[in-house]
Amino acid sequence: MSKRQRPRRGGQDALHPLTLRAAGGSSGRQGRQSPRSGGLRGFWPTPALMRPRKVRLMALFRRAMTTNASPFEVGVSHIDLCVQLCTGVNPASVQLNEPLVAAVEALPKDALKRWDEDTQAIAELCFGWMDSGNRNPSQHPRYIFGHSVLRAALAQECRGQLAQYTARIAATELEMLIVKAIEDDYTEFAMMTGHDQLKQFGEMLGDYKILAAAEAWSLYAQRNRPADDEFHGEVQHALQEMTRGKLVNFIQHARSQRTYNAVDSRALDQYEKIAESVS
Repeated sequence: MSKRQRPRRGGQDALHPLTLRAAGGSSGRQGRQSPRSGGLRGFWPTPALMRPRKVRLMALFRRAMTTNASPFEVGVSHIDLCVQLCTGVNPASVQLNEPLVAAVEALPKDALKRWDEDTQAIAELCFGWMDSGNRNPSQHPRYIFGHSVLRAALAQECRGQLAQYTARIAATELEMLIVKAIEDDYTEFAMMTGHDQLKQFGEMLGDYKILAAAEAWSLYAQRNRPADDEFHGEVQHALQEMTRGKLVNFIQHARSQRTYNAVDSRALDQYEKIAESVS
């Protein structure tokens, strides 16, 4: 069997965006917005899946245990749970967000609201587990960690630093998952499920660098995917040119959007090389 996934565009395998209420608004209508600096956008990917009863009960038990816990204790408990939930799940497929619902349920929602603007609490929650012992989770649990805290925070109408931090954590870990998927020949994940999810993070944050990353790795995957015949080769070339146009535009906006650190600058340079490779 080929390693490449063949997800359906609709139905249970698709990612369905669910518009969340922005601060001060209550509209449930879904729309597409041009990214601007500042603020979180009202986009939300909802995995269409059923929750096993055992997993759901485990998540609810974890939430009861962490209700009165410190940010550090919640972070340590949650990363351990994410590792358990991600065991046996192939992240480079439509199963990417399969552990997400149970991970969200395990979080103490009221506490997240209190910590939304507390930088010390956010640091302990998001990064304290790194100094808590011999923990070395892979990218998928780290992605689920950031994504689940983000989703739980937005459900509590947190629009402060907690949502910003965790969205960027999730986007960073997802980009690494996409790169690894391409290396392992899961090219359709980079072009579809992974791309769509990373793009939504970029739209939520109004971050052109993240949007550029989504298009860059999609283009890289397209370039390394052999065409079945001449007709499909022409279709792939047209798709590559369209993706390249988006990538170049996002890179230009990213460089003018804000001052990036050295890592971000090198990433944008890498995205430019990918764009040039299909010109």
